[in-house]
Amino acid sequence: MAAKDDSLNHLGERLDLMNQLVSLSNLTVDDHYMLQECHQRLRNVDKLQAELHSLIGVYEEQRREMSALPPKIEQLQSLASYVNVALAKAVEAKKSRAPLPTPKPGQAVPFAEAANTGIAYITKEEFEHVPKYMKGRQTVDVLNRCVDVFNKAVAAKYELLARPKAQLREAQWAKVNAFRSQESNETKGVKFVVEGDIRSKGGLLDTAKAVNSFVVIMRHCGRLREIRGQGFVRFAVM
Repeated sequence: MAAKDDSLNHLGERLDLMNQLVSLSNLTVDDHYMLQECHQRLRNVDKLQAELHSLIGVYEEQRREMSALPPKIEQLQSLASYVNVALAKAVEAKKSRAPLPTPKPGQAVPFAEAANTGIAYITKEEFEHVPKYMKGRQTVDVLNRCVDVFNKAVAAKYELLARPKAQLREAQWAKVNAFRSQESNETKGVKFVVEGDIRSKGGLLDTAKAVNSFVVIMRHCGRLREIRGQGFVRFAVM
């Protein structure tokens, strides 16, 4: 390409010299016109050469972008596959849990039955697909101990809600009213707790940071979802 540029430059210099000679000679008008036409075509060649260089640059950039697509497509396919598996497991886990029976007037639901409204443990396979920035240094065993704490909070809440009013002490009745105030149209038929319910059980989830980290992973694994509104952040069992 450099040799071609040098040749074109040399030809341009020769044509300039010839043009000067024409102006000093007795060449015909047609000859003079022919030299001017050569000059114009030479300028057109330079313009086309610049456009060619620009197109080559665009082509190289597009080729680099295309070469980066296959790895990204593989990552998206892997993520989609994991999401489908997680959703299927969440649906199966939800089907396997017995629903909390509706108590008759004056009848309490046993604590053991209320406990069935909790979430299922995280499997090792699911845990391996949790992004590292989410799980940090947690292990699957520690995470499932947190699941136990969460399930205790859910079970305790709905066991209390199932008790007849006559069996409740004043403090318990106040707590029931607090639970009722957290309900909305979106929570109908849904079991949920708030951060305070979880932290009240102590253990591994006794701080806001611990609860938040736990909820992020549970949402990722399809165990929980958030229902916001009326000043509450509710963690609903899926």
